[in-house]
Amino acid sequence: MTKRKNQKQIVETPSDSEGETPSTKTKKTEMTAEEILEPHLQNPSATLAGKSLEEYVKYNGLLHRFNDKRSIPKYLPIFKFIQSQLEIGIEEIVNDDDNMAENNTELSDLKEDVKSMNKGLSSVQNELSKISKILTPKVSTQLPIKPNSYAQAVTSTPIPKENFNQNNQLKTIIIKATSNPDIVTPTIIDVKVKKIINESKTAAKIVNMKTTKASVIINSAENDNEKIETLIKKINEHSINNNSFKAYTPKKKDPTIVIKGVYMDNNITNIISQIQNNNSELENITDLENKIKFLFQMKKRNPKFMDLVFRVSPEIFQIINQKCSIISTLIFNTAK
Repeated sequence: MTKRKNQKQIVETPSDSEGETPSTKTKKTEMTAEEILEPHLQNPSATLAGKSLEEYVKYNGLLHRFNDKRSIPKYLPIFKFIQSQLEIGIEEIVNDDDNMAENNTELSDLKEDVKSMNKGLSSVQNELSKISKILTPKVSTQLPIKPNSYAQAVTSTPIPKENFNQNNQLKTIIIKATSNPDIVTPTIIDVKVKKIINESKTAAKIVNMKTTKASVIINSAENDNEKIETLIKKINEHSINNNSFKAYTPKKKDPTIVIKGVYMDNNITNIISQIQNNNSELENITDLENKIKFLFQMKKRNPKFMDLVFRVSPEIFQIINQKCSIISTLIFNTAK
């Protein structure tokens, strides 16, 4: 039989003697970029001044050690100061006596490295600005959660849109010279209108005023039409004006429609009467010639057909756009 050797477990215990100290093993943890830069955040020009070029290079390298890239914009002032100090140090080395470089190859190599580093500083600055723009929080509307069932879809209410185009809510007032536009220029009108507005103390909410080559434009966020009309009246009737310029709100143009696939045999001169005769909805419309105006025709690939473009009143637009209309024996569709 073989004898088994007893394996004794050796346990080291610290000595009780005063001359000996227990050995302790400590784990070194690397500090994050945020922890290193935080003490310098308040005044980097004071706490980071006087460092060596090598230290500034190490600080600049912290840009790639951030745990959370979204916190980089917070420390941009520190990196800007570091880069300014790097530029100063680089310039001093590059502008040093060139004779020393001839006698010292290491210094010559260092200058080349520093020159390339100097070229890279601008790209680093550009990258920082790009990161700052990307990480800047943007206002966005939250998409509605897709309902799980038909009942949830029916009972769910749509989320109102928070973003809207403010320009669509603005009302425009145009002011033009009534006569002698070369004498009463838009610049003169602008000065006089501003004086009229100040003196009249208008209640209309004016967003801005701008001058064009031919007129002065006022954009107002006023929802009350009476206040807009009052402002126009004060501008037109004020003694400063003296009938030299006129303010008015621009009239929206009537919509246009395209009648597609009309036979070339149709006579364009009486096309409006054909539309009226073949559409009972238009029989009782008075002054139709002024409510439907032919603009021009467009050629099609098939030479037997053409498209006709009209400008119509809002009333006629609703009638024609919602129905299939007939000219002679041809059925055609209208398009906006």
